[in-house]
Amino acid sequence: MSPIAPLSLSLRPLAPADLPAADALRAAAGWNQTIEDWRLLLELEPDGCFAAERGERLVGTATTTRHGAGSAWIGMVLVDPAHRRLGIATALMLRCLERLEAAGARSVLLDATPAGRPLYERLGFRPVAALARWEGQGTGAEVGVGAVAGAARAAWAPGPHRRLRAAGPADLGSLVGLDQRTFGAPREPLLRGLLGRSVRALVAEGAGGLAGFGLLRPGSRALYLGPLEAVSEEAGLALASALLAGAGPGPVFWDIPDSNAAARLAAERLGFRPQRPLERMVRGAAPPAGDAAMLFGIADPAVG
Repeated sequence: MSPIAPLSLSLRPLAPADLPAADALRAAAGWNQTIEDWRLLLELEPDGCFAAERGERLVGTATTTRHGAGSAWIGMVLVDPAHRRLGIATALMLRCLERLEAAGARSVLLDATPAGRPLYERLGFRPVAALARWEGQGTGAEVGVGAVAGAARAAWAPGPHRRLRAAGPADLGSLVGLDQRTFGAPREPLLRGLLGRSVRALVAEGAGGLAGFGLLRPGSRALYLGPLEAVSEEAGLALASALLAGAGPGPVFWDIPDSNAAARLAAERLGFRPQRPLERMVRGAAPPAGDAAMLFGIADPAVG
């Protein structure tokens, strides 16, 4: 099918009034985000989220999120099924890239589905890491770390210098610091928004201070486990076990980097199974230098 004529497509900023239509595109794709996730994306970048219209019908979306001065993310690239293969996704991506590059982003990243990867490669994106969505159930009761850790050196158990506790707004500064070490770029506005939208948020504390944190968030199809970050396998697995204990018996999605063997093994032992692969891709400079060993679960494919 030939690309659409330029005059038949209108690109403009996404507005709050567009969110029901945008979320209908999300539902048609089977993705897990909620209206509240859309609202957060608009809060983070009011002028950086875009809608594609044909006539008066919203037929596509794309969002951008900047992380610090030099890196940014593209997400929620969606096109109405009846309007695919018309060049709409390409037009939206070019608008996102124009906006981000004008803002000084040297590295632009995204998490690609297999269907989206060919488009992103044509636009100059290259793969830098693999991850997968895992699907399972909440345990309903906390499972000991030793039961799921496998190769972990020793169980991370609460004691005089170790504890798991609820996270709150006062912890935001510490969470941002650990996240910057893990991800490689500052994401305070994003973490503030995710923390405020979580159904459960935990931190792990050790003798040296914060040892990790994790969030359990609502989704349209399943609860979402992430971000989950920790300085050790033991702390990461203890957080995962405790968060899943609070998830109840329903479905849970957990997006795990392929490089974190401990997290993948724990997910298997907790009954999770890979649902679909994702490819982390970058255009421009190399992505921010974080610590992949500390990443047990990403924040969301839409934001990194």
